[in-house]
Amino acid sequence: MTDIEELKSLLSLVPNLTYFRINAMSELTDSFYDGTQWEEIIRAKLPLLDHFKFCFEHCLSEKPESNIVEEHIAKFQTPFWLETKSLLVRCALESETNGHSWKLYLHSIPISEDYIEYYSDGKQIINSAVNKIDHDLELFINIRQLRLFIGQIPDTITSEGTRSCQRYLFPCVGKLTLVINEKWPIGTIQYLQNTVNLTNLETLQFEFSSTCQFETNLDADMHTLFEHTLNLRSLIINGNQSEQMNLTTYNSICLKLPQSVKYLSAHITHVEDAQRLLEKVNNLSRVTFQMIPCESSFMDDIKERLLQAGIYVRLEMERDDICSWIERDEPDEVHCYPVHLWLEKRYQDIID
Repeated sequence: MTDIEELKSLLSLVPNLTYFRINAMSELTDSFYDGTQWEEIIRAKLPLLDHFKFCFEHCLSEKPESNIVEEHIAKFQTPFWLETKSLLVRCALESETNGHSWKLYLHSIPISEDYIEYYSDGKQIINSAVNKIDHDLELFINIRQLRLFIGQIPDTITSEGTRSCQRYLFPCVGKLTLVINEKWPIGTIQYLQNTVNLTNLETLQFEFSSTCQFETNLDADMHTLFEHTLNLRSLIINGNQSEQMNLTTYNSICLKLPQSVKYLSAHITHVEDAQRLLEKVNNLSRVTFQMIPCESSFMDDIKERLLQAGIYVRLEMERDDICSWIERDEPDEVHCYPVHLWLEKRYQDIID
């Protein structure tokens, strides 16, 4: 639904509505961003409405007017919004793809979405404003899944370090995805500690899009990070599959997993590395080896080696009918698939 008139007709059918939430991330008419229009709709169609939550996102191919944020937010600064509904609203303009496209956000506070993408350097935000200053507002309290792009770390973090008493920007995140491009900057862990309540994390995912330059000691950073992720259960490492990155993440992350982690997914292709991991990190109950050649003896070899070490496992390669078709169409290609391993029991556990 992209026409406000269609929405008006629909809302006319539910005059007793008390809770209304609308999220839209497609091409919308300007009326959807008009606070005056929404005020008229609620007054006329929804007289009993107590809670109104919304999040609108609009992609712009042409550079918008410099005052676009102020124009939108001004229409939510009337007595109706500030006093009658006590609704906090934020408008933000972000730049994408090196300033060749833009995205406009208009949403109630806190954001009603449970997923968001965020940049550590904040450089993509051109302008933002709220309809009322509230120092106690928690903008991202509903966010449960965060995709965080690690770029330049703010100077205040690198100079001041970790604050002992603070309010987190993201207090309730359960799944955190860190997207790292060419550099792991100084202050990355301090930034995470100051920004995300790490004690709530259950799933942590690393995405290395290229060979990464580490400006700090990754072993030390992981030690500090894992000290604060007390409820972490799953860890996923997606990389560019270079030998250098695989070796780095294997030694500094995979072999240093805290006892709380039960599931690991990583690019481990050597049987010796897989065996060493499962012998050393004995808290794991499930592992995914992401890219194993279909015709390799990996599954048989690792099962035999682990059995000799007193570790009983079940393995399964993730293939389906589509994979079979691809293999028939490209018989000369090396086809790789994830291999899932379930740890069933250890010989020592049987003795105990």
